[in-house]
Amino acid sequence: MSHSVSVVVPTANRRPHEILRAVDSVLSQSSGRALSGVELIVANNSSGRLNRAIEVLAESGALQVVDASRVTGVSHARNAGARLARHEVLAFLDDDDWWSPSFLSDLLLELDAHSADLCSSGFWVWTERGKKPGPMLESPTTAARFLSENPGITGSNFIIRRSAFEALGGFDEALFASNDGDFMIRFLESGEYAWRVVMARLVNVDRTPHDQVSVPTPRRVQSMRRFQSIHGAKMGPRVQRDFEYRLAVCEAASNRSYWDLVGLIPRHPRWSRQTLGWIKKLALGRHSTF
Repeated sequence: MSHSVSVVVPTANRRPHEILRAVDSVLSQSSGRALSGVELIVANNSSGRLNRAIEVLAESGALQVVDASRVTGVSHARNAGARLARHEVLAFLDDDDWWSPSFLSDLLLELDAHSADLCSSGFWVWTERGKKPGPMLESPTTAARFLSENPGITGSNFIIRRSAFEALGGFDEALFASNDGDFMIRFLESGEYAWRVVMARLVNVDRTPHDQVSVPTPRRVQSMRRFQSIHGAKMGPRVQRDFEYRLAVCEAASNRSYWDLVGLIPRHPRWSRQTLGWIKKLALGRHSTF
């Protein structure tokens, strides 16, 4: 079976070369027996204009731009774009990430071969030190795996049938962070949908220092607390302890509390490396947007 796919790229004040890289990776997807066409929707989550190159592409009909600035946050932008989608299969791509040319066709083949509702792939993580493999999630899996940390889903590495996406209510617009994990928990807990994984890294996820979504901020702390209020009762003692520790690290980093971070190190050796990383970044002044 051949599908057309609606792709939503949420964006907010992204540097021109980055969003153009994302858009180009969508428009360059390999067509074939699985993929017959792509509808590209750029959901602008800022009040400012998009760069001129995106406007030119919109004028040419290569993509559609939707104003998604009513509510700040990637979840609202994704949902706003999805509401305009014309096709039954949806995909999302963050504006600083990019796909391999076969991403859509490979996932569509797997989706149809197993009559699945969602299909994901592995991904590469790009940092200032270069490329490293992200976690590869295998199927089947359980919702519990998403309670403590994200085992391999981003906003850029899955496709989903629109009927399932809409039935689940889309992304939680009150979650600035952890929205992908929250969505997957609801997807898996429903017990109604099938999920498959393509065991190849077909997505590139940007985690270089400018990536502001991954920076601890008061808003990220607020999102973690909301996630805990929704899903905390499902967490066992160990997962709850892990989550509380990561929340404390995020809050200390967002407050630029150097000594609070130092004091957290002996509390949880498993997460000490992450804590030391934020101590180093604060000491070097790497993040000034807290």
